[in-house]
Amino acid sequence: MPGLIIEAYDINKEIVFKFAGFHTIKDGTEVIEVPTKGIRTTVKEYEEMKNAFRQDMAGSINAMTEGRAGIVNTPGSKAPNRTTTNHIELYIR
Repeated sequence: MPGLIIEAYDINKEIVFKFAGFHTIKDGTEVIEVPTKGIRTTVKEYEEMKNAFRQDMAGSINAMTEGRAGIVNTPGSKAPNRTTTNHIELYIR
């Protein structure tokens, strides 16, 4: 059955995708440019930042969003601390 998926999430709602909207491209093309706020780094510095992020994901996200994300690591919570990406599980009712 065809349709538009406007929301998707895992069983614990740890990962949620929500439809944000459409935008119209005026002439049928869109230019993708190099980010103006990009930071030059080396592979070594990148690996160090990636490892630091994995060590404290909540702290890293809160720092990047200036605390607006409100992410906390709560001992005993349903969402275990992970050192890798949280894969959405397959759940069939």
